[in-house]
Amino acid sequence: MSAMAEVIPDSDNQSLQHFINNSPFDEEKLKRQINEDINNKLGGEEAGLLIDDSSTPKAGKSSAGVARQYCGKLGKVENCQSGVFAILSKDNKYSMIDGQLYLPKEWIEDEERRKKAGIPDDIKFKTKIEIAEEMIYTAKTRLKFGWVGFDGGYGKSREFLYRLGDKGLIFMADIPCKMGVYTEKPDILEKEYTHDGKKVKKLVCSTKPTKVSEVIADNANDISLVKIREGTKGTIRANAMSKRVWLWDEKAINAREMHLIYREDHDDPSDKKYSLSNAPIDTPLITLLKMQAQRYWVERPFQEAKNTVGMDGYQCRLWTAWHRHMLLVMLAMLFMMEQKIEYGDSSSMLSCRDIMQVLSKVLPAKDKTVDDVISIVSERHSKRKKAMKNHSNTTPQGP
Repeated sequence: MSAMAEVIPDSDNQSLQHFINNSPFDEEKLKRQINEDINNKLGGEEAGLLIDDSSTPKAGKSSAGVARQYCGKLGKVENCQSGVFAILSKDNKYSMIDGQLYLPKEWIEDEERRKKAGIPDDIKFKTKIEIAEEMIYTAKTRLKFGWVGFDGGYGKSREFLYRLGDKGLIFMADIPCKMGVYTEKPDILEKEYTHDGKKVKKLVCSTKPTKVSEVIADNANDISLVKIREGTKGTIRANAMSKRVWLWDEKAINAREMHLIYREDHDDPSDKKYSLSNAPIDTPLITLLKMQAQRYWVERPFQEAKNTVGMDGYQCRLWTAWHRHMLLVMLAMLFMMEQKIEYGDSSSMLSCRDIMQVLSKVLPAKDKTVDDVISIVSERHSKRKKAMKNHSNTTPQGP
């Protein structure tokens, strides 16, 4: 906020902090409006709703949800905040429609910590899959999309895939290469066992599952070279195939028929991807591959949001402030997307960074005198000294 206050006319750090932390604007109303505008631009059966999580490294223990957990940005377990996000994508256009902070279990029973971070009493522990599932169902009431896509962290949950199917949703789920499937429809049987002197019933399968990597290896002759789409660096081709398989969640009375989609980079065979989809059984391979490849566009919004509109550049500790910051990021991304759609025909190379550079020149900015600059630098130094003092007071001293 302090960096924004330095350049925005008629603003200061205190007023901006009040806006993000305490001002009484209707967050849900703003999100609905963002969703409506995005849906008007991208919504339709060709659109995919992409789910992914993103983490931001954070020091200390006070920011809502901060904990030692896997941080994709750093590629290791580190102190960070992690959120689950939903993005609507069609062709090469995309925009973020939702985001929620993940609250690790260590926060749930720590009432003092929750209170300081402003976490509402009704916020309970939810896994990332549970958060994603709620987002998907909410999005279905607000936007039009033909399918849902997500990576192996979500796709490995058979129960999650079953529940999406039960809701009538088509999915394209990346999965681990070791995930087991059946190449023929298995018989699910109910058997009776004796456990601790009591008779119990349990569902068992007539055959053992096969790893998806082994299924592909056994059907390697069916792999063919496929042109997926034209990219900025030329035609994107892949060695690919799809095979009908069955998935069982070990709870339902029936296994479910699905497509197993395999793709390896034509120029780098070590780059392999396995996916499951419950799309109609007559769906062509090229359609399945395009759905699978659409997940590429889930990374671009995160890159652009962090590099151009400050998605990971916030300075706030409260639960409400984090979610409001992400709402403003969504609003900025919506604007960027609208500009690319409006001017894309005349400038196909237009990027979010281009738009940001233009805005930095045409939007009004504070006129600074030498005294203003000195004042800004002095304030920065004062804050750094205070932070260093606080850190030395809380860091255990050696012998």
